[in-house]
Parts: sequence; structure tokens; C-alpha cells
Amino acid sequence: MREVFQSRSHGTIPFSHTRGHPFVVFVLSLFLFGIGSTASALSRTPAISYVRHLVGDHNYHLVTVNLARPEISIRTTKDSEGYRITSSFSDLVGAAVAINGDWFIARRPRGLARGVGEQWSGSTDLSNHAFIACTNDNTCLIEPERDSVTPLSSAWTSVVGGNDARLVQNGIVQSFSGHNVYVENTPRTAVGLSADRQTLFLLTVEQGTTGGTRWETIATFLKGRGAWNAMMFDGGGSTTMMVYGQRVNRLKNGTPTERKVANHFAVLVDLNKILFNGTFADDDDSIHEADIEAIYAAGITKGCEGGERPRYCPDGSVSRYHMAIFLVRAFNLPLSSTNYFDDDNGHQYERYANALYRAGITTGCSPRKYCGDRKVTRGEMITFLGRAAGWSKSYINYFDDDNNRFWEPWANAARNRGVTNGCGFRRFCGERVITRAEVAAFLSRTLHLR
Repeated sequence: MREVFQSRSHGTIPFSHTRGHPFVVFVLSLFLFGIGSTASALSRTPAISYVRHLVGDHNYHLVTVNLARPEISIRTTKDSEGYRITSSFSDLVGAAVAINGDWFIARRPRGLARGVGEQWSGSTDLSNHAFIACTNDNTCLIEPERDSVTPLSSAWTSVVGGNDARLVQNGIVQSFSGHNVYVENTPRTAVGLSADRQTLFLLTVEQGTTGGTRWETIATFLKGRGAWNAMMFDGGGSTTMMVYGQRVNRLKNGTPTERKVANHFAVLVDLNKILFNGTFADDDDSIHEADIEAIYAAGITKGCEGGERPRYCPDGSVSRYHMAIFLVRAFNLPLSSTNYFDDDNGHQYERYANALYRAGITTGCSPRKYCGDRKVTRGEMITFLGRAAGWSKSYINYFDDDNNRFWEPWANAARNRGVTNGCGFRRFCGERVITRAEVAAFLSRTLHLR
């Protein structure tokens, strides 16, 4: 993530945390799944949340989408785009979230299918086949009638079928007794809507280690999250969920790669329509938003991307070059053209690195080398910050994970001054790469900006 130099022209997954018997819930940062460059190019929004739940011995991957948000749109597969793996479709349309769709025969969806308003050739609603349909304005419904053919609406631009597989109907969990297929230990994919149809639920369930993946358990789970109507998509080897460019679920045992499926259901985000508070469009759910606003107001940052919807990139890493910019601006250090380092000649950040050397904040990473592209850790940042701020080192042992590390007295000094309490109980996490949001917090507290 780069720091913006020029002045501005004007101006995932949030993760929910829920608890409750019998469901044990894990809230995972998407970065734990290795989401990096691909995902960072996709628009993030508080309208989408992702949580992994553990239900029995099954991982339930749940995405919740606020359909009322203007940046959200639904996108399903067109006939000409069909029969591909879900990750391919996700990449094709730039989806924030994508899952597999309908059961299929000979590469064709079994039930009704539309994509971008185009109906698949030969596609029709079947009396025993449910579907979810959405309009351009995100008015979605799950077919309300069972065992009947529902009159089609020309307003439906996105439609995906789901066999005779309603899970919840008008708030009532359906009965699946006597059907062996409904308790097989195999992955599942499901979709649901709240009673007001403002909230969309997308769910994939992984294969467990024992027992079956009971549809009734899935239905009860979705109803407990707020689904008024819900239905199954295809499952087994087809089950796939992509979130911000990465697959989050484990595939079916014995399935080393994704399976091609007939069609898909995706959620897109339009960056230009994202509602945001404050200066930046991408920090509304950051616990450090106030600190980010504070260092912006102090002229320390202009964000990582300017324009009418500027971004701060709060989860982005900070390079040694970026750190130099933050510190020079924060402490009003004079820029220097004296050539202290040989590996930054002609670089736009060169005078900032020279400023840190002249101020006694760093002598570089080795003789006459600054290593500007290297990412900064929390330990390095607190060391540079302590030197820039003129702190006295502290040898009160506040943290157990920094003993004998070069940043230990600086981490202790920061704790003395209320700049940080660490990353957990008696832990500083000095080896961890620092985020731009954490830098904002350190600077704001050091300079008493709020």
C-alpha cells in the first residue's frame, strides 16, 4: 500500500461475532486464508460480513449481505458464461462473494436460470424445483410455492434454481425425515433471505469427520441467523465459496480441485457507491478510525488512494519508505538531500529516508542501505517512534514475548505512555508486520491528537 504524495482532488469479512449453544463460533480475518493481492484489488464494504462457525464437527462458512446498501448488486451466470469453476466465475465478474449454483445435467442447470436478464436456453421453472430470483434493485425472493410452477417475472435479472430443496419456508424449518440423502456426510451450499428480504445469507458447509451434514441442522442454523426463507443449492464436490478472491471452504474429500458447475450466484460491490463516514471510504469498520481521522487532520497522511472516494488502506502493510513519510510529517523533520544511503538514489522517498538518518532515528538496515521496500514490524515501528519522540527507554517488563529483543525497552516505554497495551495479555507481537491502522493509532496517541 502506497502513501499518497499529492493532495486530494477534493475527498472481510466486517466480521460478526456471535456465540450461543450449540454453535461454537470462530471469527476469522480473511487474511488467515491467505487473501492478498487478488483480494486487495476488490472493493471492500461493511455491507458484507463473513464468519466461520463450527457446528458439531462441521465448518459453516456464512456470508451475510445487506441488500439495502447501494453498492451491492447480484450477479448470476449467463448461458454463455456457464460450466466453469466458481473461482473462474468470481474472477470473470469481479465478485466480492461467489458460490456454486443449481444442480445440473449435461452442463445445464436443472431449473430456472437467468443471468444479467438473459434466460438460459431451454430453462424453465419446474414444479418440484425451487429458485431464488433478484431484480436489478436487489429485490430478491425465494420461490414461495412448493410443488407448483411460479409465473415468471420479466423484472428478474438473476435467477438460480435449487431443486426441491427448501430449508426454511416462511420462518418454519422444513422436515426431512425419511430422506437418506439429506443426512449424507458431504459438503452443502445454501442461500437464505430475511423476512424483510433486506438481508441475504450465503452458506457453505464442509464435510465433517463423523456423522452427516443434516439439512435440518443447516435449516435451523440459517433460521437462527435470521433467515425467513432458505433453500439448498447444489452440494457435494460442487460446493465452493469465494470471498474477496479466495476460496474459504475445504473441498469435498477426494476432490483435489474445484468442480465445474453449470451456474453460480455472486455478490458484486461498486466502489463508487459505497457509503462512508469521515474522510476515507474504507475505514468505517476499523477500531482505529478515529486515529486515522486524527492523523489525516494533522496532515500526517493523505491516504493510500486519492480521488472523490479516498482510501486509507487500514489493513495494508507499511514499508520502511512509508514509515519515513509518516515520521517526517508527524515530527516535522526537515527533508535532507545528503546522500546517506546507496539503495534509494533517485527514489521519490529518498529525502525522507535521509531525514530519519540525520535526526538519529535510523542508520539503515546495513551500512549505506535503507531497505525501503522492506515491510515494517510492530517492534521496528515502536523503536523508530520512540527515537523520534525522544522517549527514555523503559526496563519494566510489561510483555513476555519481547525479552532480549532490540525493541523491548521501546515497547515498555510505549506502554508507560499509554501508546499501546500490546496485542494481547502480556504480548506485544513485535515480529508481526504492522498495519497502517496500527501506525495511525501509535502516532495519534504519541502526539495526543485526540
